[in-house]
Formats: sequence, C-alpha cells, structure tokens
Amino acid sequence: MNTIAVLTDLSAETTNACFYALKLAVRMRADVQLFNVSITNKIKEPVLVATGDEAWGDHNDKAFADNFCNALYADFEHRCFTGAFKPMLSCQAVQQSAADALMSFMGNDDVGLIIVPLPGGQTMSSFGQSIAFKNIMRLATAPILVLPENADTQYFEKIAFCAGGEANDTQNILSLVGLMKPLSPSIMVASLTKHSAVNSIGKAIMKAVKERTDYGRIYYRDIMPVDHSGSWKWLTQNKKCDLLALTQKSKPEMDMFFNQGETYAATWHINIPLLVFPAWSE
Repeated sequence: MNTIAVLTDLSAETTNACFYALKLAVRMRADVQLFNVSITNKIKEPVLVATGDEAWGDHNDKAFADNFCNALYADFEHRCFTGAFKPMLSCQAVQQSAADALMSFMGNDDVGLIIVPLPGGQTMSSFGQSIAFKNIMRLATAPILVLPENADTQYFEKIAFCAGGEANDTQNILSLVGLMKPLSPSIMVASLTKHSAVNSIGKAIMKAVKERTDYGRIYYRDIMPVDHSGSWKWLTQNKKCDLLALTQKSKPEMDMFFNQGETYAATWHINIPLLVFPAWSE
C-alpha cells in the first residue's frame, strides 16, 4: 500500500479523520490523498480551520482546500517526532460525489485503505444502513475505515474481526493482518453466527490463517449473541476493542448487523471505528 485515501468535505468535523490518516501513514510508510466530497450529497458551509484566516469562497475553491491542508499538516508536523517518516499530503480540491471519487482510483492498487469520516448527526448504526454507505461499499476497491468524529486517534491495540462464515473471511483476515501489522495489535477473530457448525467454521478459518501467516497476536473466540441487548457486551470483556472489522455481507445481513447497535445497552460502540472489507476482496 502506497496511499491512504480520505473522503472528506474539508470541514472541521472531518479534521480528526484526516489527522488520523496521517498518523497511520507514518507507521504504514504511505502517503495521504484527500478527496473533497460530500458523503451525504449536502454541501456544507466552509468552516475555518486555521485561526485568523478569512473565509474562502466555497468548498470547490482550491485556496480553501490548500488552507485546510496547510493547517492540518502544520498541526501534524508539530506533533511529529524528530526524524519520523513524514507522508506526503495532497488534495483533490474540486468537490465531487463520493462515487466519482471512488471511481477515479478504481483499479489503482496503490490505494490500500479508504477512510470515511462518520457524517455529523449520524451513529455508526444509522450510517451503516444508509444509502450513502451502501453506495460507497458498492464501488470500494479497498477496505473502508469509518471514523466517528470523536474517535480516539491512538493506534489500535485490540481489533475484533467478526467472522460470519463468508467465503472470503480467511483472505480478509489475512489482509487485516497485513494492513495493521505495523501497529502490532492483538486481533480477535470472533464468530457471531448462530450456525450449528460455528465451531468447525471458526477452527477452519483459523487453521487456514495460521498456515499463511506467522503473526502471533491473533486468536479465535466463539461468540453467539443471545439477543440484541447483549450482543455487543463481548467487545468490552477483558480489554476493550478499539476497532471492529468485518467482511461486507448481504443487505439483510448488514442491516441486521447494524441494528444490533440500536439498543440502549449497545450504544457505547458507536464511537468505535469500523473497518469493512468489500465482499469481493481477494
């Protein structure tokens, strides 16, 4: 992976996601490219990022994009250690739809991760069931990392991969290892399916994974949620998970997955970043 792409409307609410892209790029030795898009197709009023600057014309204005990037990178450099790798930051300044942005680098193997800031006013659950998110996943050529506005920008220490028995779960777990290995997180592969053969499915997945990677910080847990109110409690057991990952499922299955976050007992997880691998990933 040489590039991390970020779909952002260049508003202050998305600064956290853009900054985190730069942090990840340091560890992954990648560059960052921002794409000026409106995820929900609603153009926001420009928000000043650098104190003292005057408002630019609109989000299509190259000067506004340059101002956003310069302020972002200045803050990033201020927090960098001396001698640390510094990724290049570029921006497609002209605002476009998320579909156009995704199609512009479709088939570009340099883009190994796509970061999408969670739109303001939405929970991970509501966004996951939205038309906007489904359209993004339909065109995605790399894993999609959805970051809530107030997500912790520390590196992921524990990741949960929700294995549901999809045919490419094994390959996507290996891709997750390859993607996150520079961060050295522990990876828990958790089976959430109620299928009677859940144990054999999980063991088969882990056997295939262990045969193809020597990464030692990965293990398996069999988790069968009894009901929605308790279905996310396992994420807080022992050490709380920092990231939830899964393979894209069918529309009914994805809706059911995100509906688990609608109950009061599960609302805590809406601030956890979500990494979704496209269903066809190889």
